[in-house]
Amino acid sequence: MIYLPLVLMGIEKIYKKEKPYLFICATAVAAMSNFYFFYMISIFMVLYAAFRYFGIFRKRSVKDVFQWFLKFAGFYLVALMIAALIFLPVVMTLFGTERFQAQNYVPLLYDRIYYEKYLGCLIGENMIQWGVAGYSAVAMAGVFVIFPKEKYTGLKLGFVLLNLFLLIPFAGHVLNGFSYVSNRWIWAYGMLIAYILVQAYPELFTLGIREKRRIFVMLLIYGVLALFSESARTERNIMALMMLVLAVFTVVSYGNVFKQGKYLCGMIVAVLVTSILLNVSYQYSYEKDYLSEFEEKDQALEKLQSGPDKAIRSMDDSEVTRYDQYKTGSYVNTAMYMGTNSTSYYFSVANGNISRFFDEMYLNTPWDYHYSSLDGRSILDRLASVKYFAIKKADMGICHTAMTVKQQSQKNTGSTKTRIPFLLVIPMIPGSPEKTMKSFP
Repeated sequence: MIYLPLVLMGIEKIYKKEKPYLFICATAVAAMSNFYFFYMISIFMVLYAAFRYFGIFRKRSVKDVFQWFLKFAGFYLVALMIAALIFLPVVMTLFGTERFQAQNYVPLLYDRIYYEKYLGCLIGENMIQWGVAGYSAVAMAGVFVIFPKEKYTGLKLGFVLLNLFLLIPFAGHVLNGFSYVSNRWIWAYGMLIAYILVQAYPELFTLGIREKRRIFVMLLIYGVLALFSESARTERNIMALMMLVLAVFTVVSYGNVFKQGKYLCGMIVAVLVTSILLNVSYQYSYEKDYLSEFEEKDQALEKLQSGPDKAIRSMDDSEVTRYDQYKTGSYVNTAMYMGTNSTSYYFSVANGNISRFFDEMYLNTPWDYHYSSLDGRSILDRLASVKYFAIKKADMGICHTAMTVKQQSQKNTGSTKTRIPFLLVIPMIPGSPEKTMKSFP
């Protein structure tokens, strides 16, 4: 996503008949960096190029549009050829996944609550169907400034268009690669809002009385609509609206309260910083306590290595086999980190044949690309070369046997440290329980 501004700058250079190197290089790097965001960038670069064409050129023709199209397409293909060594293998793998072949339900509209909270979410509560908004109130004040102006037609149309994208589920479906509805593309909307504020800043010093009145009317309409629904009248939205009122008061006060531009600039910066701090406070501590979802630095690695993968590695088995598990509480994809072979993993672009296999075997999975286990089925375990089965000892109902094995192990090693047994690892081969069960802390 960070390459989009460079791509757009490259488009501007091409329209100015300058060298296309920036566009080609930025597009190539974006393609090599992440196919998912590159897909979104490609859509937005087309939209931007179209808007800028009609904004720059007054004399237009079908021939002229076609020539510009061929020029951009040529530069785009050059960028793809530069990135092909990395980009093409990823794309070829992607088309073979089940995720993008699955039939996804796309509703005509979102639910009622979504629309009731929508306007408030732009500067307050920040979740919009997998997209994070929560922009600074000053940015919305910039929107109010440019709309009464007769110019900035392209920015106005872009603002309206992206808001329509947020209001229609099908747009989220398309921008998510025709997968499930998601508004993760909202970062592009944020860039537009920031650019609008930059364009609006010089206008703050030339606002007339009529324009100031229009801005206050827009503020009033936005405030009423944003808090009209009871579900939208949260503390966070109310505080955000108060900051918006302060921001609008600031931008329209030049010539009255603020006699010099430096004081107006300082006040805008103060409101901007305050808005950011309020959003951070609500997101990370006061309301949601987002930080509690993370582990301490010193504990994260220990917890990651304390699951069944550690137990499997302790078996000191050189054979290339897999292990199955049941309610071990392990984290996703620990097997990749620990170098073991598990039947559980999460991978967004997993091969579609795996999903079809799970479906035909009637194995329930959270998603088509999240595989939890083989459900402890002996036949499937044999088919998948599963040699070991890991399970919490409490779920086996044989804690006494596990404790006996552990005590014997401690006796043999001379260890006197008391530890709570965590797992039983049971080899999937014939033999006596005393020899085939092993307990791990």
